Amino acid sequence: MENNKITMFSSLNAHSTNYTIKAKIISMWNKKMNGSDNQIYRVDMLLMDEEGSFIQCSCLHKLFKRFLKFLVVDDCLLFHKPSLAKDTTKIKVTGNDQKLSLYAFSSVLKTENWSGPRYFFRFTDFKSVLSKKVEVNTPIGIYFLPLLL
Repeated sequence: MENNKITMFSSLNAHSTNYTIKAKIISMWNKKMNGSDNQIYRVDMLLMDEEGSFIQCSCLHKLFKRFLKFLVVDDCLLFHKPSLAKDTTKIKVTGNDQKLSLYAFSSVLKTENWSGPRYFFRFTDFKSVLSKKVEVNTPIGIYFLPLLL
């Protein structure tokens, strides 16, 4: 990969395609071809960078042979020259207005050099949620402990 400088998700710029990102695949899911439950049209991924930011990424079926062997949940990858575009989906998985796509000029390499968060969630106390100190559009999950009587 020509560009060894890592670009964080917060610094991505749609006017440039010459960047490398280091990200861990947090989750993956498939979109099937219209009218066919046997064929996959696209693989979508949720990626996390070393700052703990998230972005959605996709790979179309035309490029599966090239990239599918690298796309493994919990693996850390270097993505060089992915395409960045506006996320026009109705449901934003990350709250981010942009998403990445792997295309013909992209390249992917596996790396073991991960210094980012170990987990893909952040803890916050319930009082912060109630007092609205959590940033707007931040996904939160609620865990209820069983009540022992």
